Amino acid sequence: MRYLFGAIRDWTALFKEAYNAVKPGGWVESCESEPMTHSDDGTVTNDGSTALGGTWDKMFIEGGKATGCSLSVLTEDLQMKAMKEAGFVDIQETFYKASEEPFHIITVLTGRTWTDPVRFMAQRSQDGGDRPVCEAQSRIRPCWLFTNDLA
Repeated sequence: MRYLFGAIRDWTALFKEAYNAVKPGGWVESCESEPMTHSDDGTVTNDGSTALGGTWDKMFIEGGKATGCSLSVLTEDLQMKAMKEAGFVDIQETFYKASEEPFHIITVLTGRTWTDPVRFMAQRSQDGGDRPVCEAQSRIRPCWLFTNDLA
């Protein structure tokens, strides 16, 4: 499951459905992001001193409250709680850092430096296009792998 932030009202119900659908010993992967901004060096803060960290985040937080579908899935740790409540075990969480640099995600995953989408898509066509763009983008996001282990 990918990019469901802002679309789910009850994460526990969703993961209970996933739990019931997967065979014992099977696994489900969920990759989510959120539109909130974070920075390691403090250049973006949530105190309102910057538009990106203050106004932008507030707009999405309030929008999620208004619709009943949170957009701050990672900040609120909604998925981890819901997975545990649904009965999943062996939950593994991995965070990848994303950069503002264009095509940073693709560079991390392929080891190649790409500076524009036209060159990237042209090379992708030559390589056989076996790597969908959405796969490369989502793999840099926080990912959880969890199992339905009834054995």
